[in-house]
Amino acid sequence: IVIPILVLGLHMAQKRAQATSLVMVALAAVSGAIAYSMASRVAWPPVLVMVVGGFAGAFVGSSLVKRIPERPLQMLFGAFIIVVAVRLLFDHTPHVDSMHALPAMSVVPIMAYLATGLAMGVLSSLLGIGGGIIVIPILVTLFGYSQQLAAGTSLAVMLPIALVGAYRQTKPGYTDRSEEHTSEL
Repeated sequence: IVIPILVLGLHMAQKRAQATSLVMVALAAVSGAIAYSMASRVAWPPVLVMVVGGFAGAFVGSSLVKRIPERPLQMLFGAFIIVVAVRLLFDHTPHVDSMHALPAMSVVPIMAYLATGLAMGVLSSLLGIGGGIIVIPILVTLFGYSQQLAAGTSLAVMLPIALVGAYRQTKPGYTDRSEEHTSEL
């Protein structure tokens, strides 16, 4: 929701809006990850595996941002939002309220966690989004996480990945640090 506000409402360039949003995501993930962790709603071994994949993805996504012109990037972001909206409209996935046994950390789940982290890292750095929109449905539907455990785990994964992506996009100057836009929000 932040990126459309920054782009459409404040007329910020797409790359600047996405990089600024990624910094906001990282900051929000701190408090969320702490709260979920204190409530024992974070699956730590999978977090560590997803972070490894996520770091690689954050480097790929932030590198792509530098190469993709503004308009195609904006169109990619719009297409992603449409896909998410359609998915939400037709989502009939049963939401589990209690945690059952999670998959053992064997080769197949580890590879799936790595791939999940990679996707989260690429898309969050490329589009400036929080990774929860990607990771939570995967953890719930494929791994059998409860919604709360998936949310807490996602936030714990998102924190280091968003920091890497935010750093890599702040370094070339994409992040908006001006008080002009801050006061308008």
